[in-house]
Amino acid sequence: LIEVISILITQIRCLTRFLTFIVFRKGLRNLISTLYDNFNIHGRDFDSEEKLIINNTMENCRKITKYYVGLFCCTGISMVIQPLTAPEPDELEDHSNSSLPHKPLPFKAYYPINTMKSPQYEIVYIAQSYLALIESWGIGSLDSFCVAILMYVTCQYELLCGSLMNMKRNVAIRMQMMAHSKMVAFQERVRTEPISDEEIQVHEDRNLPREETPVLYRNVVCNTNLCLIEEEFNTYISKCIIHHQAMLKYVDDFNACFRPMFFSILLT
Repeated sequence: LIEVISILITQIRCLTRFLTFIVFRKGLRNLISTLYDNFNIHGRDFDSEEKLIINNTMENCRKITKYYVGLFCCTGISMVIQPLTAPEPDELEDHSNSSLPHKPLPFKAYYPINTMKSPQYEIVYIAQSYLALIESWGIGSLDSFCVAILMYVTCQYELLCGSLMNMKRNVAIRMQMMAHSKMVAFQERVRTEPISDEEIQVHEDRNLPREETPVLYRNVVCNTNLCLIEEEFNTYISKCIIHHQAMLKYVDDFNACFRPMFFSILLT
C-alpha cells in the first residue's frame, strides 16, 4: 500500500507539471518572448560589467540544467535497471512465499494480463521503462526551465541595480555623445550653409571642451545647458522605473502560470 501511495503521489506531481505547460502554454510563450525584451533598459549596448553578469547567469543556468536533467535521468535509469539486478527467486530467503513475483517490474501496476509470463513481461517491462525515462527527462527539463526563468529574472534585477548605480556615468556619456553629434551636425551645416561668425562663436563656446575640467562628467556639466542635463537625468530614471514595473508584471505573470504547480508540489 505504501508503494502504491508513493507511486500515485509521484504521478500526480508529474501530471501537474505537464498540465501546467499545456494549460498555460500561451502565457509561457509570452514569458519567453518578453524575457529578451526586458534585458535592454536604455536602448544601448551592454558594457563589460553587464556582459559579465549575463554570462555568469547563463553559465549558472547551464549548470543547473545539467544537474536537474542528469539527476532525474539517473533516477529513471535506476528504475529501469532495478528489475535486472533483483535477486532470482531461488536466491530469496523465503521460497514458500507465493506472493513474491518471479520477475519484478520497474514499478507495481495492475494489468488485465499475466505479466509473469513471456512475452507479456517483456512488453510491460519495455513500456514501463519507456514511461520512466520519458517522465524523468520531462520533469528534469520542466524544473530546470522554471529555475532558469527565476535566475534570469534575478539577473535583470542586477542589471537594473547596476544601471541605477552607474546613472551619473551613463548620463555623462550620453550627454557627451549628444554634444558630439551636435558638433558634427553643426560642422556639416557650416560646410553647406552660410552661417554668421556670431553663431559659430556661440556654438563653440557651448560645445568645445574646457582644458581645466578633464573629468568627463564635469566637462559635460560645464558645456551643456543645466536644464538639458536635468531632463536627461529624469528621462534616465523614468526608463528605470518603467523597466522595474515591467519586471514586476513579468513576475506576476510567472506566478500566475506556475502557482498551481507549486501549490500541488507543496501539498504532495
